[in-house]
Amino acid sequence: MKLSPLLLLALLPALNGCFGEAPPGGSQNQTIATDSVSEAAAVRFLSQSSFGATEEAVDEVIDYGIEGWIDAQIAMTSPYSDTVTGAIATPNAITTKSHLERTIEIAQMVQQDHDWYDDPDIFNSDGHWLMEYYQLAAWWEHSLKGDDQLRQRVAYALSQIFVVSTAEMPLDDRAESLANYYDILAEHAFGNFRDLMGAVSRSATMGIYLSHQGNEKENPATQTRPDENFARELMQLFTIGLYELNVDGTPRLSSGNLIPTYSQEDIVELAKVMTGWDLQLNSYYGRNSANSGDYTLPMEFTDAYHEYSAKTVLGETIPANLSGSDDLDAALDIIFAHANVAPFISRQLIQRLVTSNPSSAYIGRVAAVFNDNGSGVKGDLGAVVKAILMDDEARSASYISQPSFGKPREPVLAFSAMLRLLDISPLDGWSGYDENGVQPNFGSRYFFGSMFWASSPSKRQILNATVYAYGAPTVLRSLRNHLFAALHNSLTDSTPT
Repeated sequence: MKLSPLLLLALLPALNGCFGEAPPGGSQNQTIATDSVSEAAAVRFLSQSSFGATEEAVDEVIDYGIEGWIDAQIAMTSPYSDTVTGAIATPNAITTKSHLERTIEIAQMVQQDHDWYDDPDIFNSDGHWLMEYYQLAAWWEHSLKGDDQLRQRVAYALSQIFVVSTAEMPLDDRAESLANYYDILAEHAFGNFRDLMGAVSRSATMGIYLSHQGNEKENPATQTRPDENFARELMQLFTIGLYELNVDGTPRLSSGNLIPTYSQEDIVELAKVMTGWDLQLNSYYGRNSANSGDYTLPMEFTDAYHEYSAKTVLGETIPANLSGSDDLDAALDIIFAHANVAPFISRQLIQRLVTSNPSSAYIGRVAAVFNDNGSGVKGDLGAVVKAILMDDEARSASYISQPSFGKPREPVLAFSAMLRLLDISPLDGWSGYDENGVQPNFGSRYFFGSMFWASSPSKRQILNATVYAYGAPTVLRSLRNHLFAALHNSLTDSTPT
């Protein structure tokens, strides 16, 4: 394959200009870029909106234009929708399968004699340790070869906000749960944020990870009360953050002090809402086991364990005696209505897709679209993603030279960019390879760089640099060396095992 110098930019693991002061904010009414697209601009755009540029993808962006490409990606058919209105209306086979469907296919292909189903409709890996590898294989297939690159990239961004992990047992052995959870993020990538909140809250995976699965109402006799973990994180990490914000993401102040968004009492009250939810088909309420329960279905409600009293969350009262689902929806509606949601989520999505240090004006423009997509709808993620990628701060080449614009490309994106550029595909069937110098599984540090070297004496703080909150001075050089080793050894020394 002939590689132009511009396409080789896709191999760079980092963008220049990650340190220093924030870029100039510009006007709150800054216009979006709509000019014709050069090859360099297409490569840069694809680094923000996909898992890496390919020659075909660059040509596609140039042909459609950036706005046309975004519209086509949002309209593309998917496993989650029957809508086919975009220019790319017939995606490939990988794109038409969900992560869970492909994970199950791989499991059945590899271990044809294993009984993967409790009955014809209920998939149960029964705690099989290889499921995590099958799930990762499906993830890489979608990321590298899916035509729905924007959906997959936004799902990846959302996974860095709504975090779950196999570090929480038994998710490591029931990795079909992670495939299903990623499908939730992919399904809602262009949907409404409020719907995403509801799906995540009811997810079996999130229920296990943040421990509201099997949550019970207060019991004075046993001196137990509802688990507060998910209630806290739902507000702190997933929706409104710790302190009140203006629409442009700057902090609101009272007498010079930050204003907390919620109190401990709000956590206590919200935790009461999160009672009575458990895995479907569990052997008994609240059991947390690798061989019991369906991890691919939303949690179900059991009224005997729910707290039916009235609750007050963020100053709003939820009436007593609502059904469990109505109780949860009422609480989520209250949180979704909070003014912080738009700037809090807009900032994070900008950081995951475009730049670690967006100006307050950039955040404000995107948050305005979050609050109103032009048709009076709040939380339209398709409109928000388009606003992020079409904004002048994302498209204008003048920002590239700003000292703090851009972001270090997290290792998994640098690696995927290299693989896509070289048109590397997964092997047919299932085979393992022992590569000299190559680690097939990059490991958690390549996905979650914010934990890099937090205690290292040589750490250097990066200006709000998203993935690399702290980084050793050698981290990007080490990443380049790793990519070079993977590229060189994969093409010259492969030993089937």
